[in-house]
Amino acid sequence: MKSRPRLALLLSSALAAAVYGSPPAIAAPTATFEGIAGYRSPGTPAKYNKVGILEIGSPKAKNVLVLNPGTSASAAYFAPLARSIVAHAKGWQVWAVERRENLLEDHSLFDKAKAHRVTPQQMSDYYVGWLENSSITNHFKLIPDSAVGFARQWGMSTEIQDLRRVVLRAQKRGGKVVVGGHSLGGSITTAYATWDFAGKPGAKGLAGLVFIDGGSSPTPITKDDATKRLQALQNGTPWLSFGGLPTPFAGLFSSLGAMLVEIAPKAPSMAQDLKVLPAT
Repeated sequence: MKSRPRLALLLSSALAAAVYGSPPAIAAPTATFEGIAGYRSPGTPAKYNKVGILEIGSPKAKNVLVLNPGTSASAAYFAPLARSIVAHAKGWQVWAVERRENLLEDHSLFDKAKAHRVTPQQMSDYYVGWLENSSITNHFKLIPDSAVGFARQWGMSTEIQDLRRVVLRAQKRGGKVVVGGHSLGGSITTAYATWDFAGKPGAKGLAGLVFIDGGSSPTPITKDDATKRLQALQNGTPWLSFGGLPTPFAGLFSSLGAMLVEIAPKAPSMAQDLKVLPAT
């Protein structure tokens, strides 16, 4: 029990360091990525029944903070925060979860851009420029609903069963395990903590929970509302429209923007003037 307030203080210190800057000369922590077997969701091809883990921190650390990303996000966006946390919280690793839907992504030109094999303009044209320029014939291809009907089964149950495998793996290290998340990841954290695993809640055995700008709504929907939404999902698209942009464009624009910051930090935004972007 005494360790929980200390972890909270360490997390607060790390969050502050991420925002206001950390002291210089801190060695970069170890970072590895691995995919593990996930829940066998009905109808899903075996190659998609996986969940990824971005592990940051000393391989010898026994304590693990498992973080769940928000909507249209991946494990990688926790990397800066994770580096700050492990620099201040000795004996801890941060594991950022890479959800299975990210296996559907096309990283082909992002990978080439990181290797400096394509120009920023070529990358931008491939992912979003073609939306308003019909002369661009080599571009990102949308995945039709008919090709991913199995994704309609990737609801909270599938997500929590995937996360369960990550948590059990972390617990094998023999230390404390904390589960947290940002935005949608906060809702996933709440669901995991209250989930019934053979008569025991997911929170049993955890050292704590962390919510970053997110959690579950204080007013749950009714069973009838949930049933109607599930029926609509089964008869509709498995893709989510988010922030005024249909999937996958919310993710494409954020990924493109992040990559351009990396490879062309002083250049003007290449997507800013696209008319497909909502006014916001």
